[in-house]
Amino acid sequence: MIHRQIADANSGRMSWMDALRGCAILLVIFDHGLGQAAKGGLAEPQWAATLSMIFHPLRMPLMVFLSGMLLARSLDKGPRAFVRGKVHNILYPYFLWALVYYGLWFAAAPVATVERELSDVLNIFYSPPNHMWFLYYLFIYYLLAMALRAVPNLLLASVSLGISFLFDMRDMDQFQRFFFLFAFFLLGDLVTRHAERVLRTLREPRVFALLVAGSVGLVVLALMGMSSRYQLTSLPFACAGIGLAIVVFYLWRPYRFIDRLAFVGRHSLQAYILHWLFLAAGYVAVAKLTAITRPTAMFLAVTTIGYVASFVSIVVIRRLQLQWLFSWPREGLPTAVRASLTLRT
Repeated sequence: MIHRQIADANSGRMSWMDALRGCAILLVIFDHGLGQAAKGGLAEPQWAATLSMIFHPLRMPLMVFLSGMLLARSLDKGPRAFVRGKVHNILYPYFLWALVYYGLWFAAAPVATVERELSDVLNIFYSPPNHMWFLYYLFIYYLLAMALRAVPNLLLASVSLGISFLFDMRDMDQFQRFFFLFAFFLLGDLVTRHAERVLRTLREPRVFALLVAGSVGLVVLALMGMSSRYQLTSLPFACAGIGLAIVVFYLWRPYRFIDRLAFVGRHSLQAYILHWLFLAAGYVAVAKLTAITRPTAMFLAVTTIGYVASFVSIVVIRRLQLQWLFSWPREGLPTAVRASLTLRT
């Protein structure tokens, strides 16, 4: 298969692709840590806000792009196995953890400033809570891509960007984001299907220079306070950043730190789902138990907790065989739950 030409021969996965996903998760936690640390009225540290702004146009497009790179391999399994896999690995954890988050919000209602009603739970069907929108979108993207696979990806991506622009004109942010990111999902699949040609093109000196220039543009825009995301103005910079990241991570794939990032990338679903909980709990703990009042100190404390807790959770989940919390187990849920309980006793 064309899309497996640069895949790891043993696992069928692209280690550099997993490393890129691990890097993207680090960026997501950094950005969300910034928001959590400023909850109590503290200002965002300027250096951290600028650094986060540099990656605004790149962070989520990269996450969606990498998911699109897995599309072709999933489609090879056939429609029935394809849908079953996405229900088990995306839709199931989405509903499970969306309900968990709503449960935590209701439990915290007596001390929270935001009131919640039981009917809010119905929002999980059309308005995902907080960061869970990524899984919600991803499931729909896979189904759309399967239904529209006869249409050329480049054409679909162009139409999707056009629709995103129309919603942007009407200030309909959710739809604008949905269609903007769908284009990157399709581009990820396109790159995977023509992997060798794409890598060869990206490594040409003139093309590589353009990628570097576009990536530097991310820094310039952030320093000028003009960084944007999910808008057509950010498209060339996001594409340049993704292209440069592909080249760099592919060339650096023999290095040990790539393997460590790849480990995080292979368990990115767990880190993505849980990091928000750890950041929120970290902020409460730091605010209640310490006298920290400086924005930088608060940000570093909260974000460190988010990073450490997210990565420790990956290890704990593996050792206690709790993967059934993030993917429907092949042996069935009751069997998987009993196995994890037996292991702990």
